[in-house]
Amino acid sequence: MKCPYCHEENPPGNLKCSYCGKFLTGQDKTVGVPATYIPDYLVQSILVTLCCCLPFGIVAIVYAARVKAFLLSGQYTMAQEASDKAKMWSLVGFLIGIAISAIYILFIFLGGFADEL
Repeated sequence: MKCPYCHEENPPGNLKCSYCGKFLTGQDKTVGVPATYIPDYLVQSILVTLCCCLPFGIVAIVYAARVKAFLLSGQYTMAQEASDKAKMWSLVGFLIGIAISAIYILFIFLGGFADEL
C-alpha cells in the first residue's frame, strides 16, 4: 500500500507507514479521536519514583505507560482512565514523600534538642 503522505510503498497489512510513521489510508485511527489531548504523566511518575515514594511511583509509571498503548490501539476511554490513575498515584506518592520527609526533618530537629538537654 502506498503512503498518502510520503508516497513510499509499504508491505500489505501495515497500519502505519514504515517511513514516516503516519497511518495509511483506509486504516485511519484518527477518526473519532477526542479533540482533547490525553497526558500520560510519565515524567511526573518517574520523578515521584526517584525522589519521593518508590512504591506509589512504580504504580504511577505502570499506568502512565498504559496511556500510550491505549491511544495507539484506539481505546480512548481506557487511555483517559489510565491517565487519571497515573495522575492520582503520582500525586499520592508526591504527598506521602513530602510528609515522610517533613517527619524525618522534624525528628532530626527534635533529636538535636534532646542532645542539648
